[in-house]
Amino acid sequence: MRSTHYKYVIFDFDDTLVDFDQSEWLSARRFFQTVEAVDDPSVLNGLADCFAKLNPTHWPLRHEIGVSAVFQKTIEAVYATLLPTQTPPSDSGQRYLDSFARTVHLDPDCENTLALLSGHARLFIVSNGLKSIQAQRIHSTGISNYFADIIVSGDIGVAKPDRQIFDRLIQANHIERDRAIYIGDSIRDDYAGCCNCGIDFCFYNRRRVDTSAYDFVHEIQTLDELPSLLGFG
Repeated sequence: MRSTHYKYVIFDFDDTLVDFDQSEWLSARRFFQTVEAVDDPSVLNGLADCFAKLNPTHWPLRHEIGVSAVFQKTIEAVYATLLPTQTPPSDSGQRYLDSFARTVHLDPDCENTLALLSGHARLFIVSNGLKSIQAQRIHSTGISNYFADIIVSGDIGVAKPDRQIFDRLIQANHIERDRAIYIGDSIRDDYAGCCNCGIDFCFYNRRRVDTSAYDFVHEIQTLDELPSLLGFG
């Protein structure tokens, strides 16, 4: 084990530092509260639940019609299901995106973990995400000051697991690959990307999935395990 070896700790963002599903749900709730002027918590919760249930149906269309149009379709479907006598605004997709950019739910252990790690290593983010929107989301959390550099796929046109997005960070910050570790929740994007670019990986197994088929260097189930696992606790 190389627990005291690392000088550079690189993080994924969604479902690692923040709870993506909760962020999406809260964004939908805020959208309906603003657009429909709804105050009843149970009604708002039902609308947000419906959005979360229906959006995966439309999300695969994002490359064909664009992200804003996907959310427009989802919101129209919510109206058809729960608000059939009302018509959603024609710019609902963009208004939802504006809400999404401002609404981020941090992992409960995020801030304490970053505070502990920042005294021992340089911290970074490499995230797949929408151009401009992801940067707004990261900065809205109030944690961006912990990071020496932040790279978002939508801003550079390359996404994980392509090694180029990791190489961009490594080269720009003179990172020694054998002293870097990446923390992420995605086997497809994060683990594969680390294998591609030759840096160690720590799987944030927040959903407690079976990982017996993989040869991870490290694995955690909560972020607060990370400082002691890396020898910084």
